[in-house]
Amino acid sequence: MTVSPLKIFTAFFIWILLTTVAVGMYAWQWLNEPQTIAEEPTVYVVERGSSLHAIARDLHQQGIIQWPKFWVVYARAFKLTAVKAGEYRLNVSESPRSILQKVNDGAVIHYPVTLIEGSRFRDFLTTLHSQKKLKSTLTLNDALEILQARGLEISHPEGWFYPDTYRYVAGDTDASILVRAYEKMTQTLAQEWLERAENLPYETPYEALIMASIVEKETGAAYERAEIAGVFVRRLQRGMRLQTDPTVIYGMGERYDGNIRRKNAGERTIVPAPKLAVTLRRERMMTGKFITLEGTEGVGKSTNLAFIEQTLRARGIDVLLTREPGGTPLAEELREILLTNRDEAFDATAELLTIFAARAQHFHQVILPALESGRWVLCDRFTDATFAYQGCGRGLPLETITQLETMVQQGVHPDITFLLDIDVAQGLARAKERATLDRFEREEVAFFERVREGYHARVKAAPERYFVVDAGQSLDAVQKDIAELVATLFE
Repeated sequence: MTVSPLKIFTAFFIWILLTTVAVGMYAWQWLNEPQTIAEEPTVYVVERGSSLHAIARDLHQQGIIQWPKFWVVYARAFKLTAVKAGEYRLNVSESPRSILQKVNDGAVIHYPVTLIEGSRFRDFLTTLHSQKKLKSTLTLNDALEILQARGLEISHPEGWFYPDTYRYVAGDTDASILVRAYEKMTQTLAQEWLERAENLPYETPYEALIMASIVEKETGAAYERAEIAGVFVRRLQRGMRLQTDPTVIYGMGERYDGNIRRKNAGERTIVPAPKLAVTLRRERMMTGKFITLEGTEGVGKSTNLAFIEQTLRARGIDVLLTREPGGTPLAEELREILLTNRDEAFDATAELLTIFAARAQHFHQVILPALESGRWVLCDRFTDATFAYQGCGRGLPLETITQLETMVQQGVHPDITFLLDIDVAQGLARAKERATLDRFEREEVAFFERVREGYHARVKAAPERYFVVDAGQSLDAVQKDIAELVATLFE
């Protein structure tokens, strides 16, 4: 019996096709299936200048990925070759694709460092030099000259660095933290100066900064600062001396031993770093913390919001749980308008203004009063979402959003934002498991890719405010990471 060449060719072709499909399916499963790589989370370092081939080879040698060449081929095919140097936290289980996504997104480990209000410049340097992952480039003797060379317009370093918690990556310098602290101080002071009350006895913003320093040293109780500032302002308006111990104590520096002598009264005074220019306008006494949770679709915000609330309450924190859009009866009605699927197209500008209408009601009726009463506010989405969804997703001008943000929030921003980050395809697959999709969840994949890029841009611009969590992990792993990050708020 003779088999025709056509049948042989057909059989061979089918065999090749099936083999190719089987290999492709196996390779795709290998790329996406989490594999146990260690008994506990580890830190993997991508050195500066490392090529994708070098990283793949190193990961293979450490037993983290099995097929380094295929990993590289996949990266090139999907244009995931822009790897960033830094330290990356690898979970107990990671897929080769999730590792590739991390080193492309630059999702490096960020470390916190806190510059404490009321501290002097030497104290700031001591704090920065105690950070093992931060490179020390400054000494007390040369710091001013180096900082001036980097563009800081200061004649002495005291008082010019905003006390706050800053987040950095391994290899950052002490100078880079101080530049950011200086920029935040000048921006805050400029904003406060523009909104200052009338008839204040200050000729320059720096004079107001000095007064803020004195007020904060005079009392550690935030609720007393506005009253004390008022007393000092009235004394200056009448041409009186301030007659306050901090002005002398600052001048004495290390010589202060708990006693002030007559000879110390006329000595030159230095200015420590205040938190806010409380002397420029009526101070809002916001003693609570404002925490927000952000992310694209399918990251598990609802579940993890409840987990954060539970974690905070376990520490005795009085937490107000709320959401955006929404949070008040009127804002909830606007939320319904925003999310409902309808035949009429929703103009992007109308969408933006509706969001801020809901936000204005929510912020002034719920969020601000809670913060002023000392409660912690935990909010599902806030203005970061507007920059990501309407700014980057819809393509509306970021300047317009910033103007609306300033109008509505009046300088108030979240203290900490948890960003649950996930691959868009994975997140949308989760979202589609729900019974119905709202108007936003029905958007194209490209829209959510832009949204995710928008979130990443926000993190890059102000990393000290964000806790980025890999939401592609198991729920247990995600909540373990969140619990560790929440714990840092109390350190």
